[in-house]
Amino acid sequence: MRFLKKYSYLLSSYVRAKINFLAAYFKARWCGVFGYSRKCLYSKKFGVSVAYPRWGAVVPHKFSSVMVDIGSGHGEIVEYLSRDSKNLVIGFEVRSRYFKKTLNKVKNRPNAFVFKDNGYEKIFWLFRPLFVSRIIVMFPDPWPKARHAKRRVLRSLWLSRATLLLKLGGDILIATDHKEYFTEINASALSLAQQNSGLKIETGRYEPSRFGLVPTHYYTKMGGGNFVRIVRMG
Repeated sequence: MRFLKKYSYLLSSYVRAKINFLAAYFKARWCGVFGYSRKCLYSKKFGVSVAYPRWGAVVPHKFSSVMVDIGSGHGEIVEYLSRDSKNLVIGFEVRSRYFKKTLNKVKNRPNAFVFKDNGYEKIFWLFRPLFVSRIIVMFPDPWPKARHAKRRVLRSLWLSRATLLLKLGGDILIATDHKEYFTEINASALSLAQQNSGLKIETGRYEPSRFGLVPTHYYTKMGGGNFVRIVRMG
C-alpha cells in the first residue's frame, strides 16, 4: 500500500509538471502570435512566460536604459528607478510577501515590471546580448553554512553570462555585508577580467548615492556593506 501511494504521488507530480510546462508553452505561443501584453509576459502561476519579448511592443514609449534588480525586497530601487520614464525597470523577487510589496509600488507604471521568479535564471529569457544597462543585486543570500555554499550563484559562470547582456558602458553592481561572499564574488570578478580585457572591476564601501540609487530597507537596517562593480568597457 505504501508502495502504491509513493508511486501514485510521483506520477501525479510528473503529470502536473507536464501540464504546467505545456500551459506555459502554449501561452508563450499565443502571446508571440497575437502580440505581447503585461499578462503575456507574466503569470502568478508560471512566472516569466515569454522568451525574448519585444519590449517595444510592451512599453508604450521609448526607453533608453534597461535596469534589472534581482531580489527587489521591499521594492525601493525598482520604485525609484521607474520614476524616470526613460528607464525600463525589471524587478525579480521569489518571496511572495516582498514580490507583492514591490508590485504594489509600481503596478501603475508602464515602464516597470515585477516577476515572482528566479532572476538569476530568467534574466537570460528576457534579454538578448548588449541590451541591459545595469544589473543590480543588493545583499543576496550568502548561504553562510558550509553545506549550503554551493547554492551561491554569483560566481564566474553566471557573471560571465550576465556580462554578455550588458551594453557598452553597462555594469553589474553587487553589494553584500557578508565578508566571505564579498571575497568570493570579488575573486570571481577579477578572474573574469583577466580573461576579458573589456571588463573593468571596481570595489569599495557601498554607498547608494554613489550609484544614483536609494537606500534599501536592508541597507538601512544593517548599516552598509561592500560592493563589486563589473563594467563592460568593450
